Amino acid sequence: LPVVVATGCFCVQTHSSYVVPVVALTALAFASVWVLTYRRRLRVGEARRALRWSLVAAGVGAVLWFPPVLEQMISPIGNLGILWRHFRGWDEAGVGVQRAFELLLIHLDPWRMATRDLFFDRWSIAGSLVPGAITLSVWAVTAVIAVRQRLSAQLVRLHVVALVAMLATVVTVSRLGFTSYYRLMWLWGVAALVLMATSWTLLVLIRQYLRSAGHRRMAKRLVWAPLVLAGAFTVVSISNASGIVHDRSDSALLERLAPRTVSALDQAHSHSARYFMLWNDATTGRLGRGLMNELLREGFDVRASRRYHAEVRLHRVGSPADAKAMIVLVAGGDVGEWRRTPAAREVARVSSARLYYAGSAEYELGISVFLVPTPSRADPLAVR
Repeated sequence: LPVVVATGCFCVQTHSSYVVPVVALTALAFASVWVLTYRRRLRVGEARRALRWSLVAAGVGAVLWFPPVLEQMISPIGNLGILWRHFRGWDEAGVGVQRAFELLLIHLDPWRMATRDLFFDRWSIAGSLVPGAITLSVWAVTAVIAVRQRLSAQLVRLHVVALVAMLATVVTVSRLGFTSYYRLMWLWGVAALVLMATSWTLLVLIRQYLRSAGHRRMAKRLVWAPLVLAGAFTVVSISNASGIVHDRSDSALLERLAPRTVSALDQAHSHSARYFMLWNDATTGRLGRGLMNELLREGFDVRASRRYHAEVRLHRVGSPADAKAMIVLVAGGDVGEWRRTPAAREVARVSSARLYYAGSAEYELGISVFLVPTPSRADPLAVR
């Protein structure tokens, strides 16, 4: 139970999409422990043992949630409050149960897990449903056989865990409106669980058949099959990982934008001046944070809007009114609008860059950095 709670806390604090699966599987773990405790209630100390480990698990959860609780108590903007407002004001139109089930089938494709196509495209998730449907069908058959033939109590429990995980997955994904790969990475864990339960059951059935046919030595050697499969998968994964080419297009853009921006700031103001930085959604956010990091590394005091506090942290949140000038990073149609602003001076520019925008589509956009000496004259654009 402590391991379940610690792992669940880590997952939930990584991304909010873990909440439903983690709660469901943690509840299943506690329920199973106490059901077994009730069945063994005549054993001396059984209930005391279950209670002790349940309390230890609760203590682990309290320790791991203490930092965000403390942050909520002492910080004007805490993560728990953000999550509460997010879920309370949920207005994201979900993809629905059908699409959620399709995404589950796509991730149940064993071939995907053994190739470099693990993360699909950069944003979109697509693929054939046939391999996943076959995997799900085989799992269902093996689960029924495991229950009806009572192959192993542990094996039956593993199938129950896989079923609960898949149901929680469909419920969670159906409520998401934007299903990019990074929101659904944990589905590979569910897929691995399903494949593990299926493979285990098939190996048990094959072993029983070999024993009944008199091939006891071969049945005994079959014990090594899981280790061989795990080793083969590890080798394939390492091989695939070594051949991945990382996309450094954002870094290449910053290599062109950052030096020119630094030079313009050195010429326009003293190095100790405070700046307020804005970036629009078309820059994908990464370029904005990247440019801010580069300026901070050069020793400039740069602040950002409160809406980005989770990314830049509270000590880097500021206001245009407190800044000597504004640094504005924009792409696409906003570039022309800022060029028509009298107070804005274009200090760096990349005429053409391929960026992912609006979740999935790729666009050819121009990117510019503007320096606005008087923030008050650009307030209408800043608000927009």
